[in-house]
Amino acid sequence: MPKHTWTPPASFRFLGIARDLGPTFDWTVAPTRLWGYHLHYLDALREDRPLDARLALLTRWTAANPFGSRPGWEPYPASLRIVNALELLLGASQVERAARAAALALQAWWLEGNLETDLGANHLWKNGLALAWAGRCLRGHKPSQWRSRGDAIVSRELAAQLLDDGFHVERAPGYHAVFVDDLIRLERLLRACGEETDTFARGVIDARKRAAAALASVLHPDGEIPLFNDSAFGQAPATAWILDRSAELDAGARPSADPRGAPRAGFHRLAGLRSVVLFDAGEIGWDEQPGHAHADTLSFELSFDDTRVVVDAGVFDYAATERRAYARGTASHNTLELDGQDQSEMWGVFRVGRRARPLSVSHRESEGRSAIEASHDGYRHLPGGPVHRRRMAHLGGDTWRVDDAVLGAGEHRAASRLRLHPAFSVVAREDDRLTATAGRVEVRVVAEAPARLEVEQGRYFPRFGVEERCIVVRLDAAGSLPLRIGYRLELATRS
Repeated sequence: MPKHTWTPPASFRFLGIARDLGPTFDWTVAPTRLWGYHLHYLDALREDRPLDARLALLTRWTAANPFGSRPGWEPYPASLRIVNALELLLGASQVERAARAAALALQAWWLEGNLETDLGANHLWKNGLALAWAGRCLRGHKPSQWRSRGDAIVSRELAAQLLDDGFHVERAPGYHAVFVDDLIRLERLLRACGEETDTFARGVIDARKRAAAALASVLHPDGEIPLFNDSAFGQAPATAWILDRSAELDAGARPSADPRGAPRAGFHRLAGLRSVVLFDAGEIGWDEQPGHAHADTLSFELSFDDTRVVVDAGVFDYAATERRAYARGTASHNTLELDGQDQSEMWGVFRVGRRARPLSVSHRESEGRSAIEASHDGYRHLPGGPVHRRRMAHLGGDTWRVDDAVLGAGEHRAASRLRLHPAFSVVAREDDRLTATAGRVEVRVVAEAPARLEVEQGRYFPRFGVEERCIVVRLDAAGSLPLRIGYRLELATRS
């Protein structure tokens, strides 16, 4: 079930911030631009509220937001709102549909003339979806044109944005979950229209099956996504709900997860006895549109049973803030930072310059043991052309070893970081080891090279607008290359 963001009649909560639109429904109360976008998506139309209340909300929006007004008529929120409204009206009476058709047709007409071809990626995808929906749910010459154009965009973007393993090309698990939800909703529409055997529908159905399987392949044991790149909990409906809806379209058969993860996307899954590692050895994003990328090459997350242990920092906002810069930087990920610089050049809110490229990725499974080894060239521009190589191996049970090597020439300083979930607190500390617990789960971090570790305070952004404090373990090495850093992670249940 999509999350509740709306308390009727006029109270909304997005990004951790609640606002009431008041008795007159003031649609301009948004505290941030992103909050305003969420308001104008009208995702509330999908929520489990009385149909009459949702129809009234749509009517209020239409009356208060004149043609071309911002941000509601900007192409991205308009695209999401059109789909939400048309999906709602499929369950309404003919009278209710007819009363709102003209307003939605005007929005679709405007959208067709303002497609986000400059941004592409998930924005153009949403534009195409909206036109495909409008072309099927509205009547007339223009809807027929919208259907053709929307279907063409959807087909073209599926070919461009779906990787061989079924994962979305932007490589952000949160956006991939949204992508799967989009495909499920479109397939349900096509089936309702009796089109499931058409060429276009067959392409959508195949994409939905592959994308749902890819989503299932990168989940932690708690059933939710890793927070790689611009990912946060709550971006999409709960993952279990999405996969249940996918199963309904396949006669109850749930998507089959690949035990290796989604290797084409660069997300590798490794399993211990009760622990799971999700390791990012892929491109940071899509070269054509890397706006949701982070400088996190060779980072990883780790769970023990359903407890998150090692976590990514997540994402707090989409504004030009210190938190945004922090969340995207290498120091906020479980990887190695060299000379205090990011592996990939993050700038602005959604910009990326120079980019780290993964090299020589090798994922092996042998006799119940998993190991992955990979390098990247994100620091090759520095003096001496350094290359970071990392190997992570399962040593048996729930013990893991991480070995970092910085190869090349010259004098450099390296810092390898490990971010623990905020639930963990330190219970023992020595120069070469740290023990932390959360409930009955215990993790011990043991420094091996060098034989000393430091502890610093970090931040964790599991949802937009939410900040928590956490422990970050750091191992440092400095001097002439090659430099080496290594540590063990030992997980267990406290007696």
